[in-house]
Amino acid sequence: MLGLKKGMLVYDLGSGTGDVVIHLARKYKVKCVGIEIDPLKVLLSKIRISRAKDLRTLIEIERKNFLSVDLSKADAIYLFLSGGTKIMKNLEPKLLRELKEGVKIASYVHSFQKWTPEASVRDIKIYSISNLELNV
Repeated sequence: MLGLKKGMLVYDLGSGTGDVVIHLARKYKVKCVGIEIDPLKVLLSKIRISRAKDLRTLIEIERKNFLSVDLSKADAIYLFLSGGTKIMKNLEPKLLRELKEGVKIASYVHSFQKWTPEASVRDIKIYSISNLELNV
């Protein structure tokens, strides 16, 4: 869905306990950066990754608010955020401003209000930066 290839850089916004970054790094050999604000989830993620010796060089977890993180180097974005808050709405302009042409965004469960997904598989909606400006 995201067209992931070895060496690409994927950001997981709100990475929780690291499930997604571990899966993507293991399966696709992509570099993953998990952004999580909850210190306990960050600690658990780092412990899990430290036990996966083959993934240590592929995964980085940062304790930050993802709204303050520069995403301009991302090749793909994954997120599973709360649809009941304004976070999806607040994230829209940031992604348009920072992501380069062709970057794909996978959103689990929740949708962006102003954007039309280019694909949808089960509960995952795929958006492409190349198509978004037309839909805003």
